Amino acid sequence: MSDYVVLTLDELLQKLEDQKKLHLEVTMKMLSADNASLYPLDFIGISASKRSMSLIGGFITMIRDRNFICAAPLLRLQLDNSLRFYAAFLVENPHELAMGFIEGKSIKDFKERGTNKKLTDSLLVERLAEHHPWITNVYKETSGYIHLSDKHLFNAMGKKNSKQKSVQFIGGEKDSFITEENRFEATYLMIQLTTVLLWLLHSWTLTKETPNTEEWIKKHGKPKNNRL
Repeated sequence: MSDYVVLTLDELLQKLEDQKKLHLEVTMKMLSADNASLYPLDFIGISASKRSMSLIGGFITMIRDRNFICAAPLLRLQLDNSLRFYAAFLVENPHELAMGFIEGKSIKDFKERGTNKKLTDSLLVERLAEHHPWITNVYKETSGYIHLSDKHLFNAMGKKNSKQKSVQFIGGEKDSFITEENRFEATYLMIQLTTVLLWLLHSWTLTKETPNTEEWIKKHGKPKNNRL
């Protein structure tokens, strides 16, 4: 007997909806950790969590509305949430980076601990891919949806590759050449990307719950105690 469970697109979208609701629980745990102490990095976490919920809500709506061209770039933006938050894990002082973020400073202006390399997108992808290798390809593929590219050409004219000679063109905002499999794969990918972000938020929560030893205070500073 097979152990595989075959899901429909609607069932997969419901799982994504459940993940969206999980954000509130994960964020509250983060803010309640270490006796509800607040650190600058918490504010990036709050921003990433809120943005993620908004992206998921928009993604679900667009997939159900058969507007794949609008939904696809949201995958890249969801990955961006994790890349930006993960940057704090790579620097000598994560809260200094967080304060810079709050003040509008670019992440790439900070440097990686140990290598002194700037935290460019390519470096962030490389480092996060050490934990999740599939992210490298996702970054390359989804970046094509941010700027007008061949991906939009293929989706608008039904071309599967640049060598195909005959094309069709159908106007309108609804998908014409996107298959149910395309939507299913995109939804599954959004779930995977969201899982990475929730993992990072949880990792920071566990770090906050570390006893306030001298080493902790030296690295993170004394927190402002705020009960929620």
